Amino acid sequence: EFRRVLFRSLDHSVARTVAAAPRKNGFVVLVVDNLDVNRELARSILEPHGYMVKTAGGMSDGLEMARRCTPDLILSDVCMEDGTGYGLLERLKKDASTRSIPFVFITSTMTNREDSERGLALGADRYLFRPISPSALLAEIEQCLLEARGK
Repeated sequence: EFRRVLFRSLDHSVARTVAAAPRKNGFVVLVVDNLDVNRELARSILEPHGYMVKTAGGMSDGLEMARRCTPDLILSDVCMEDGTGYGLLERLKKDASTRSIPFVFITSTMTNREDSERGLALGADRYLFRPISPSALLAEIEQCLLEARGK
């Protein structure tokens, strides 16, 4: 009886582990944010839905990582210690190897209309405001990737 209970317990444990394992969808998302907590929050939302997440803490790291790993999408904060998300986007759009990567701003500080208009005018595909629900963030990213495939 003990062995049967033990194996049943192991079966449930394995089933939970398999269910929690991330699916693979093949998309790589680069998250650029100066705050560790924001990078890890994005990772915790995206990875269980099959995204491979790369992270960078600022503009220069984000630019280098975008050129090195060529992500399918970049999710970037606006405010950073070594520049801005606007500066990052401008530099990416000037580079032939990165200009077509979909770019999504996500911010909790630059939330007025002029800020979002500036980001979109520079070529961002989306300008999102925190707080945002995980399902809404996922929907925006999925729609952005669909639109990029149709171009």
